[in-house]
Amino acid sequence: MDLKSRYGKNLSYPFLPDASLQNDQLFIREVPSSFNPSEELREKVKVGWDPVKKGEDGTKWRYEGITPNPDGTFTIEVSPIMYSEHDILRGVSGLKPEDYPTPFTVNTIQITSDNCFMLAIRGEGSDQRGIASLGCGFCDRHVVRGNNIPPSHPFDNCKLESLEESLYTGGIPPFSDEKGFLGIARGSNTDVTAIFYQFLNVDSSQVTNNPDNLGYNKKPEHTGVYPLRLEKRVLEDFLQTGEIKDYPGVEKLVAADHLLGCAELLLHFGEFGKGKIILSNRKSFKKEDYDISNEYKFKIERDYDRLIKGKIEGVNGEEFLEIIAEEVGTDNLTHFIDEEIHYVIERGYIVRDGKREKLRWNFEGNKFMTKYGHELSHEEYLFKKDKAIKKIVRNFCNSN
Repeated sequence: MDLKSRYGKNLSYPFLPDASLQNDQLFIREVPSSFNPSEELREKVKVGWDPVKKGEDGTKWRYEGITPNPDGTFTIEVSPIMYSEHDILRGVSGLKPEDYPTPFTVNTIQITSDNCFMLAIRGEGSDQRGIASLGCGFCDRHVVRGNNIPPSHPFDNCKLESLEESLYTGGIPPFSDEKGFLGIARGSNTDVTAIFYQFLNVDSSQVTNNPDNLGYNKKPEHTGVYPLRLEKRVLEDFLQTGEIKDYPGVEKLVAADHLLGCAELLLHFGEFGKGKIILSNRKSFKKEDYDISNEYKFKIERDYDRLIKGKIEGVNGEEFLEIIAEEVGTDNLTHFIDEEIHYVIERGYIVRDGKREKLRWNFEGNKFMTKYGHELSHEEYLFKKDKAIKKIVRNFCNSN
């Protein structure tokens, strides 16, 4: 049974590994198809597909499942379908699993050197609107003399989709060796996608959409890109709203289900707070890893109350946090703490020359600065960090 997403109402996960998988831990093979639509549905596809408007039909792969191997690796199983079957039948509600082609796709999380996830703004060349991962698409099936060529490795599909949809500048190869597989997601569009991450050797200003990447109607699939900052709170806000509201000239951009799946898996598999998301070390996607019992919640609330009222003299916010973490006996509270502190401070101000100036993180200088070039002093940072910790713990108590 699929694991239900906590965010997308039509989003679920047929498979999630205990930790991200590498290239040599994931395989793919063709298996006999379980796709068996009725004659009525087959006729519906035949009549509904218009090659004049839609062009030549495409050969694709269908998701059949994923199986564990004795050596700890996994194999994705696929079978042959035609794009027309998906295009026509996705508008039919109430179909049984064997009645629907369930196309197999990939979604690439391209992570830039300045810690951003590159999103694509869909254009007229796409059959959908809103935003999606920059580097996603169907897994094509290649046929030679009537025989299927063995399916390409999903990692290779991600690289191909990324190169087709993206333009990179900077004069260096864009892809680093750091990449991995996070899981399989199912969305409202009824296709199933494998989600991968790929770190880049370029920053977000050096990545844009490829205007020559055209859709079925010969129009560009994308009109622009959006760098989503990989910070815990930013991802949480994005998952809660499912929208981007600060893209120039557009009131809001609605996220595709699979994009929400990418963000949710980043949130759960990612380590935050070190200036760069870390995905290779995260273990487990188990709900209990993120739960705290009422007993521990009481301890946090009790000691926080004592701290706020000044009854623990000489203990600053960071020391208090260590006390709480020791009592709780888990890293639930401290796991994202550095990233949370960063988030809180960056939304604050400093006063210079009698004026309040908003802070922001300067990646080149690796420090907090205002847009006017004023730096946050070490003393100011320690003061704001202490306040941020107290605010974070207070919010934690109020939300649990």
